Amino acid sequence: MFTACLLALSGTKNATSDEPPHLAAGLSYLATGTIRINTQHPPLLKELSALSLMAGGIRWPDSAEARAVPITGDDQLSWSIGKAIVASDPDKVIFLARVPMIAIAVMLGVLIFAWGRQLAGEDAALGALFLYIVNPHFLGHGYLVTMDCGFAAFTLLFLYTLWNYTQKASRVWLAAAGVSLGLAMCAKFSGVALIPIAAILLLATNWRRGVDSVPQTKTGRRVKPPAPDQPKKGLQWLPALRDFAILMALAVIVIHAIYLFPRDPLSYVNGYRQVYADHNPNYQFYFMGEFGPQNPLYFAGAYLLKEPLAGVFLACLGLYLFVRSTRMEPLAKLFVAIPAVILFVGYSISAKNLGIRYIIPVLPFLFLAGGMALASLFQSSNGRKIATVLCAWLIIAAVAIYPDHISYFNEAACLRAPEKLGLDGGTACGPDLLNDSNVDWGGSLKQLKSWLDENQKGRHTVFSHFTTMPPETYGIRYANLDPRDPTISRRPALYIISAHLLSWARQSGAEWLKQKPSAIVGHSYYIFELN
Repeated sequence: MFTACLLALSGTKNATSDEPPHLAAGLSYLATGTIRINTQHPPLLKELSALSLMAGGIRWPDSAEARAVPITGDDQLSWSIGKAIVASDPDKVIFLARVPMIAIAVMLGVLIFAWGRQLAGEDAALGALFLYIVNPHFLGHGYLVTMDCGFAAFTLLFLYTLWNYTQKASRVWLAAAGVSLGLAMCAKFSGVALIPIAAILLLATNWRRGVDSVPQTKTGRRVKPPAPDQPKKGLQWLPALRDFAILMALAVIVIHAIYLFPRDPLSYVNGYRQVYADHNPNYQFYFMGEFGPQNPLYFAGAYLLKEPLAGVFLACLGLYLFVRSTRMEPLAKLFVAIPAVILFVGYSISAKNLGIRYIIPVLPFLFLAGGMALASLFQSSNGRKIATVLCAWLIIAAVAIYPDHISYFNEAACLRAPEKLGLDGGTACGPDLLNDSNVDWGGSLKQLKSWLDENQKGRHTVFSHFTTMPPETYGIRYANLDPRDPTISRRPALYIISAHLLSWARQSGAEWLKQKPSAIVGHSYYIFELN
């Protein structure tokens, strides 16, 4: 059902702002054998998308721009060529490009259940899987040709294989962990955080094995430590260092292969240095209704506003149970807590405040905690009632916002305007608090075209959009509107403004932009009819 839902969503939503350059870059890598454009993101997911495109008959174009890519490495070419590739057959291209992403999203669900069952039991794993398949962020991003969900999947694959190595001491699992580490690092440059995570977990594993090897009495008390001339138990650096070296060696081989065996051995490092290289240092981020510099509380605030409240409650209860659990061994707790904390803190400090999508790789760990909470609640009659209500709440939220899950906000977003609450939570209040990919990523043009076919009626249309794909690709005709233009006035027209740009447009001082819109299409486009 989850797979069918992602396929249906993919067919409803057109190319988002970031997808055209990614799929163009992937095609260029496989066609030219070199990685020259879009290097601020590693190539794995783009290459998988390109393989699907090529299997469906989509080829790297034979144009002057395309031939210039291996020579100039101009990043702007990935955008222009990507738009041209999509425009050649929008529905077919986007469907083929997204098929591998959907497969990876399904793999992530399998991993959540499989690893959750090992760590916390089958009931908790089922609860975690349920939280995953109804979560608006994975329903909204799971099919896109972008990096966040793919990185989440390969991160969990790495931790799952490393965990199994610690439990079975099999070199096969260690090799699988090394390969998975390379895949995760080639899914997104955030994967470099997995290197210290791997080192910490291997040291913790080695220390735990040493502690467990100390003889104990029947009551559980450890006996007198060994004499000085006997081998010491506890932390030994050499085995951990050996395993870490094997992991890194395998990861480097995988990275080199995914980078198509470049002559420059530092291709990955050079790409990492390009992250945010094209970002405007003076850009003002929108958080809690105000523009300002990067805020370390941004992602915590975005989570509390955009995660369904029932999911937030279950995660909090699950974290309490997680800390107090005696069933889950200490090493298992470290395997969950250390990656989650390091990734979340890392994103909060370094990631640009452009959307909750950046912390998507942290969410599966919270699903596991929430699954533990559901399993605990279902053990009593009163708890079962509470759990049923919470599950129903989550299902209603996922269904009510369909197919616009990227735009979802929970009820807390409307604390100042409760009259805007609906079955889709506080989504109507979202653009008052956050912007960018939290509210719109340019994926609702097909829905807008359907609305215009029924309602435009020949009226002059002014459009302020947030997308790299020209709306004309989907048959939308309009005059362009700059949302930052201070001369925006009440001229007769049909005004369409992206939810992302609404916050900018309202700064122009036009009072009519603060009024209730005539319609909202795809939870993304605010329409004002001015006569």
